[in-house]
Amino acid sequence: MNIEKMKTILEGFKNTSVLVIGDYMVDEYIVGNADRISPEAPVQVIDVKKESRVPGGAGNVVRNISSFTRKIYAAGIIGVDEPGNYLKNTFNEYGADCSCMVASENRKTIIKTRVMAGRQQILRFDREDKEDINEVDSTRLLKKIEEISSNIDVVILSDYGKGCLTYKLIEKIMVIFSKKFVPVLVDPKGDDYLKYKGAHLVTPNLKETEIAVGSVIENSGELETAAVSLQKKCGINSVLVTLSEKGMTLFTETEKPYHIGTRAQEVFDVTGAGDTVISLMGLCLGSNIQPSDSVDIANIGAGIVVGKLGTASVTGNELLAEIKNMETDDTSGKIIAGQELDLEIGRLRKLNKKIVFTNGIFDFMHVGHLKLLQKSKKLGDILVVGINSDQSTREVKGEGRPIISEMERALIIASMIPVDYVVIFDELTPVPLIKRIKPDILVKGSNYEKVSVIGSEAVEEYGGEVKLVKIDDYISVTMLADRIKKIE
Repeated sequence: MNIEKMKTILEGFKNTSVLVIGDYMVDEYIVGNADRISPEAPVQVIDVKKESRVPGGAGNVVRNISSFTRKIYAAGIIGVDEPGNYLKNTFNEYGADCSCMVASENRKTIIKTRVMAGRQQILRFDREDKEDINEVDSTRLLKKIEEISSNIDVVILSDYGKGCLTYKLIEKIMVIFSKKFVPVLVDPKGDDYLKYKGAHLVTPNLKETEIAVGSVIENSGELETAAVSLQKKCGINSVLVTLSEKGMTLFTETEKPYHIGTRAQEVFDVTGAGDTVISLMGLCLGSNIQPSDSVDIANIGAGIVVGKLGTASVTGNELLAEIKNMETDDTSGKIIAGQELDLEIGRLRKLNKKIVFTNGIFDFMHVGHLKLLQKSKKLGDILVVGINSDQSTREVKGEGRPIISEMERALIIASMIPVDYVVIFDELTPVPLIKRIKPDILVKGSNYEKVSVIGSEAVEEYGGEVKLVKIDDYISVTMLADRIKKIE
């Protein structure tokens, strides 16, 4: 996969029509701090700072797909209630067609409420009906699906075991779309995959695969045996097993198993990862993308999503940014700019990472620079280094500087272990870059006084800190240049 190929695929997604059928729900989040124990009982007290909600279950699949195409249909059962209206209104904002959403007098819209203390989920409330939908609602839903079936390129069944996708309904869905040669993909639930007979692809995780075959899977051989068993026993064309930190493996009827390692840089929250996998696989197969390329894209998307907090989705820009990083080695991949910089800073903020920033010309790397970077990194989680471009260096230092070009200097700094990201800036000062990144801490060496640190006012204005780190032996490029002249 390369960036040009990805751009072509993403462009094709715009014309792909997707129908998502399944269990729709609302995911609510109550986020706060847990700094004390209640005097009334031995429980934590949450000081609530933020409340939010997003579509969950099959709704998160719609959310994922809406980032790539407006030709999306949502089909399922909701209640005649405010949460149900919220889902429909939100889907309308996504550009999704809600004509196949059935509001039932017999059920309430499912709500899952998660209480978060910082990054940690400490409690969840589920308000749901899990029994199978009744015959009246099933018939209403199927009729609506039939009415739009001629418009569909691919169908995704998002089964969360909440009663929408009954045996009988799935069977009738398979009949409708098999006649039209439209692939049906399933994110499965439970131990009986016979209900998915006729599916083009199912995407269980490892634990779900073990439940489906009734045995523990300890190696790749046992995994292949389990997948083949599901294919033959249940009449399923292909099985894609997601393996958490080990990646995912695709089993088809005609090809050898295709395994790909994870792209996740840091697993923070797996909520929504399965939704992203089935969404991207659906878009790819509905666009006639090769299965191996489809798995590659789904794997990249899953790696992005598990680095986010809560029920999450992925966008085309995020996929392109990740592909760009894959095309470069680890060192040059640290050098970022433009939209990629904004996306990465936004992602880090969602992870509550403490961002540290320092800057300089770094013309001739010396031990003073190294100590500055090492000590800066220890002050937070992520170290971003700003480097003056060749143009701004000449304006600051005069003709003859820099001695080393901006890209060479950036590559040298990026090769340093403490450094996470390098940004080249053209301005005379780093203030515009500081205002853009808004680091938690701005660092300079102890040869500065805090009042003279450029950017200190901007940092302190939004509540950041300015810190001076002690550099025992002050060294400058001018001093090094003088030494070289003496040698000559």
